[in-house]
Amino acid sequence: MSSERERFEARQIRGLILSTLKDYYPNGLSGATIVKQVVRPVFPATDQRDAVAFLIMLKDAGYVESIKELGIRKADSLLDQHFRSTPKGIEIAEGTSSDPSIVVE
Repeated sequence: MSSERERFEARQIRGLILSTLKDYYPNGLSGATIVKQVVRPVFPATDQRDAVAFLIMLKDAGYVESIKELGIRKADSLLDQHFRSTPKGIEIAEGTSSDPSIVVE
């Protein structure tokens, strides 16, 4: 069972991802870049699998979308896909809408 601190940190990480993708809209970022250059520098203890799980949650909620595959091989991993924020995700990142599972600072 995760602690209250871990749950809050997960909400912060989701917010960080959304805020960053808003800043890079409409181009977006690769999953690998999100994990390695957005999440890990701020939350170094975050496991790669957890960071990918946050991307899945945001994608399933309609806050981010996969927009293209990278390289010449099929994007068989979320790390190989390119993501951008959706209008719904931008609303969360800007604070005009809210979601209790996301903290935007």
